Formats: sequence, structure tokens, C-alpha cells
Amino acid sequence: MNQSKIILSFLQNLLRFKRSSLNLRILSVYSLAILSFILLSSLKIIRKNQVQFKAEDGVLITADHYFSKKNSPYILLLHQERSSRGEFDSIAERFIRLGYNCLAIDLRSGEKYGFVENETAKSLLIGGKSADIMESLTDIKAAVEYTWNLSGQKMILLGSASSASLALIEGKDNEHVRAIIALSPGEYFRPAIEMKKLLSAYPKKVFVGCSAQEYNYVQDMFSEMEGKNKIIFKPNIGPGSRGTSALLRENPTRDEYWLSLLIYFKSLK
Repeated sequence: MNQSKIILSFLQNLLRFKRSSLNLRILSVYSLAILSFILLSSLKIIRKNQVQFKAEDGVLITADHYFSKKNSPYILLLHQERSSRGEFDSIAERFIRLGYNCLAIDLRSGEKYGFVENETAKSLLIGGKSADIMESLTDIKAAVEYTWNLSGQKMILLGSASSASLALIEGKDNEHVRAIIALSPGEYFRPAIEMKKLLSAYPKKVFVGCSAQEYNYVQDMFSEMEGKNKIIFKPNIGPGSRGTSALLRENPTRDEYWLSLLIYFKSLK
């Protein structure tokens, strides 16, 4: 979707919000978010290339590097279960317009997304090995270190479903991680790790995106976390969607998610 169509879509959603009697203060915040998007939308992807680096245990990790500007901070993109880095192709382009570089990682516990195979998982299978979801923490740690060496700037981790929980686990004490975007996180790792307990003294800012169906469950999971460090978002004009699918064109409420992310990014500055 080109710039003018994106802006028009945002404005159409603002009109829906107005008809829903949201107050002028909220409308003005959304308007500022749109202006920020317009100002940043001139940024273009300079290049996308495939990179590889090794995890601590020697596993070779494949990732797509989306690069815009040398001084731009990074978002690390972590796919959901049975998926690959291809999950983020269109999503990364929008983050580039918002002033970020991106690294979309093939986690070892994945398979494929569309026609994009998970090269990290594929290399394990060739060697006669496989991995469970929890083992992907090793890949995330290696990706954080790789990105830190690229930019020297603290980064944002974005995870989807099980990888949203992994992002929260790794990001809590990793000094190179600034903030977390968790899309449809859950209690995937009991009894080894209970997310509700881990989040009770969480020191970093977290954006939590979920569908209307997941909202009560997510609220309970984050109920012991300080309010000033969390934003829990569900859409107002539809049921929403799970994980990164919430940000894709196919989701009718995706503009609501993107507007909320814009406001979240403003809060980090």
C-alpha cells in the first residue's frame, strides 16, 4: 500500500472513532500519531539482505536484515511457532518508514512462512536434529548480541505468540534490550517459567497487542506488572487477530494496532 492510501486509511479510522464518541483528547493524540507517520514515511528501505551468525552452541542462524539509516535503532522480529522470517516482510517495511532498521530472525524451532523456509531449522534437520520452542532463547540472545555489534544502540524485541513470551523472558535482564512488543503472549513454558510471576517486577516498557478474545487472559497475565510500564491493546472496531497477523493488510483492524504502536514509539522517546 502506498503512502497516500495508508494515510487515507488512518483518517477513515479516525472518523469511525469520532462516531464512537471518543473524546477530543484521544482524537488529538491519534492526529499527532498520523503527523508523525507522514513526517517519517519518506524513509525508504536502502537494502534488504540475508545475514548469518552463530549462536553460543554453534547453530548457524539465518536472518533478513532490513537497513535504512546507519543511526536508526533496531527492532528484532521474532516469528511465531512453526513459521519463518518471511512472516515479517511487509511488516518490516512499515517499521522502516517509522525510522527503524529491522532484523527478522529464523528461530530454530520454526518451519516456514509462505514460500520462505526457515533456514535455521532446516540446517538443524539436515544434521539430524530438531529443537523445541524454549531452545530458541539461544537464538534470540545471539541476535541481540549481533545487532548490538552492528549499531551499538539498545533495541526493541518484537515477538509473536510463543516468541512474544520468549522476547519478554530474554528482554527482562538483557542490558541491550530497551523495550518489548509482545503480540499475543501466553503461558507457554509452565512449569519451568510462569510468565505472570516473571512480569510482576518487569523493569522495561512493554506494548502488548492482542485480539478481543485474548484480552481478559492477557490482562490477567500482566495483572501484577506496574501500570506505567505496560500498554495492553485490543481493537475497538473489530475482533482483531492473533500475533503478527494483527499487523497485516488482511486484518480489517490493523490500522488500530499501527496507530497504537505509533503512540507507544512516541512514549519511548
